[in-house]
Amino acid sequence: MGKYAELAKDIVKNVGGKENVVGLVHCITRLRFTLKDESKANDDVLKAMSGVVTVMKSGGQYQVVIGNHVAEVYDDVCALLDLKEDGSAPAEVKKGKLLDRAIDVVSGIFQPILGIMAACGMLKGFNTLFATLGLYATSDGIYMIINAAGDALFNFLPLFLGYTAAKKFKLKPMLGLAIGAALCYPAIQSSALSASGEAVKKGQPLLKFDRKLIEAAGYSLVTPVIITNSDDYAAVAAAGTAAVNAGDTLLTLS
Repeated sequence: MGKYAELAKDIVKNVGGKENVVGLVHCITRLRFTLKDESKANDDVLKAMSGVVTVMKSGGQYQVVIGNHVAEVYDDVCALLDLKEDGSAPAEVKKGKLLDRAIDVVSGIFQPILGIMAACGMLKGFNTLFATLGLYATSDGIYMIINAAGDALFNFLPLFLGYTAAKKFKLKPMLGLAIGAALCYPAIQSSALSASGEAVKKGQPLLKFDRKLIEAAGYSLVTPVIITNSDDYAAVAAAGTAAVNAGDTLLTLS
């Protein structure tokens, strides 16, 4: 037991005792209990307790707000409860409303990575700030390392969510990681990006026109030409004004 042992005992007692606790997880500031019967919890006593900020009920969870030291209190509370490694009790959880169960699933999957997500966002923000202030350049090694650390969670988010989802649904974590890894497979990612800004390759058409439809509408059959990154070229000139065939050069860039 740690330094919050007495607080932990009082919390367990006033949520209805360990027999009333079905599950327990924590977020950044709260102990999130799943109780068999919330009516057995003493709301007023918990709210008035030194070390407890307040009590909230949301998404089928009985939430005791502790503060930034919630992880230490959580460890002491878990020492008093008969919980498994994933924070659940052997007994089955009583099913609640569909919306409450949906919120519980989503929060249970995302809650374990919220702290890491916030840290990654802060790393990205500070890295951009320091580079803007001229402390180092975006080509420096320190910038790349911090940027990689900030992007790690977001680039491999399916891996993290696969793991936490497997824990939430009481599956083997390695199964969740395998599914998440499949979603990170380069071929799948490049396929998903192909319609949202992927670089155009040589020979890949940018636009396709229905010649017969344009002609039937009475418009002139002038070849539409789109030039991108024009600032990269000193001059753009037409190769000729005569009729062209497939494969002929339309423009010359210099």
